[in-house]
Amino acid sequence: MDPVSIVAMVLHYIRKGVAQEQLQFVFGITAAVLCRELQRGLRVLMQVLRRWKRARVLWPSPQQMRQYADMIERRHGTNLRNVIGFVDGLNLQMQNKADPLEQNLYPPPPGRS
Repeated sequence: MDPVSIVAMVLHYIRKGVAQEQLQFVFGITAAVLCRELQRGLRVLMQVLRRWKRARVLWPSPQQMRQYADMIERRHGTNLRNVIGFVDGLNLQMQNKADPLEQNLYPPPPGRS
């Protein structure tokens, strides 16, 4: 498989959590190829994310925690003391067909392959 297809397969696998049989059908590959390339793609993705500073999740230093807590308390009042951040929790669903295999019935838009 070419690298672009491997990235597409890994993202499809992570985002949708589809069964491997569906990935085999979507990408037109055998179970052995799927297993090999999916594992390779996931390994490469992890290597890239470990090296990419912006992908890291780090705790702020104690000094930064104090600064964040002070800013939040000034803005939102004393109801939120010693808070250093928030979690959004927003989950936007992508538009998907009811049948995951139905998307293959339609050709790609012009200019895309």
